[in-house]
Amino acid sequence: MSLVLDEIQSVDHNCLAEKYSQLNDHQIKIGKDFISSLSLTHGDMLRVLDMGCGTGELTALIAETLGDGSEIIGVDPILERISIARNKHSRENLSFIHGDSSSEFPGYNEACYDLHFSNFVVQWLDPREKEIFLNTAFRILKPGGRLAILSVEGSEIVAAALELLRNDDAAINSKQPVPQYRLNKTQLEDLSRQAGFAIISNVYKPAHYRFVDLYHFLNWMRATFYISHSELCQRKVEKFEQRFVNQDGTVTFTVSTIYQLIARKHE
Repeated sequence: MSLVLDEIQSVDHNCLAEKYSQLNDHQIKIGKDFISSLSLTHGDMLRVLDMGCGTGELTALIAETLGDGSEIIGVDPILERISIARNKHSRENLSFIHGDSSSEFPGYNEACYDLHFSNFVVQWLDPREKEIFLNTAFRILKPGGRLAILSVEGSEIVAAALELLRNDDAAINSKQPVPQYRLNKTQLEDLSRQAGFAIISNVYKPAHYRFVDLYHFLNWMRATFYISHSELCQRKVEKFEQRFVNQDGTVTFTVSTIYQLIARKHE
């Protein structure tokens, strides 16, 4: 086990955003499936906001899907991820902004977007931030514009990993806090209605995760939850290994509580 921690220690905290870009294949695949369900067509002249775009893979996919007549803007609160997105994805119809729902991104006070999209974002927001997120989405969407949210109610193995892998003072030292305000899909549906949206669909979409070894799983956890190496506890890592790592060394689990909500602003 010390070898795993030694390998992880070589990854500087400033590189976590790059690690996120390299190791977020699971989220990207789930997000791609979500995008396909939105029936976006090449040539549609849509304006799309990707709120919480991360390192921009799905934002770029939307831009490519719609083509040059569209305008796609990705927004994320982590500057390092925005920097990576700008360097990795270059298209005439694509731009990235450092900010969040309360920032003055392009069109912040206008009803000028056709689609407000977010992939695994809402679970990071506290109750007030969720309210701002949904009210902002309603305000910036055109009449008839759609809200598309993919989120998760929770994962037993991820919750166990956070508890077992981190030092006791991790919450104090962490650059980005662990999400503590998850909503089930019915609660998010209710909040969306309160913001003014009509619900089109709201369904569970279970997903299967597989990591080739503990090293890759730990780096995915660190990059996703912004956990520095100093926050990992070797004793707890060993306990996690005994409990969750398969005989072939892989880490596998299913998250059954991922859900996709699609809503519409009234005409």
